[in-house]
Amino acid sequence: MGGYGYTDLALNASFTKRLPYVTVGISADANRFKEIWYKQAGAEITAYPFGNINTYLKAGGTWIFDRLNPATRFVARGVAGAKLIRSWWLEAEYSFGDIRNLSEKNAYVVFDNFDPITKRLGINLMGYRLLPHLDISFRYQYSQRTATWQIFENSQYIRDEQQNYPVHSFITGITWRF
Repeated sequence: MGGYGYTDLALNASFTKRLPYVTVGISADANRFKEIWYKQAGAEITAYPFGNINTYLKAGGTWIFDRLNPATRFVARGVAGAKLIRSWWLEAEYSFGDIRNLSEKNAYVVFDNFDPITKRLGINLMGYRLLPHLDISFRYQYSQRTATWQIFENSQYIRDEQQNYPVHSFITGITWRF
């Protein structure tokens, strides 16, 4: 018996320019999910309203181009973050659009989910350099996804049925730098 295999790829190139109170960035990604190539381009701006990195506001967008859908898709994202104490940060984020076959955070996070995510809310608690080489994060994400199925009656197609459903995710991360 022969099997079928494929290799997924997520590639990213980005350019970031830091200014005293603002950081701007652009990125380009080429991703291959289940043997289909997706290209995307993104832009992001981060503002530091109090003149330091203890508080920041970030807004960005990603345009996704895929050969199955000639019209481009757009995903928008907003983030607000603040330093709590010492090395601990709290971050709130909101994303909306057709979130699927997409990579973000320099291809660190990949969304190759079957059901599209239409919006995502999250709150993150992150501890940086708790030990000389240790970072830790606790994340909660609420996402609304859309499932679609076809309705048939006596082998004849009637219509598509669509329903939204929630997904709650709790994610913990540990990073050890060598």
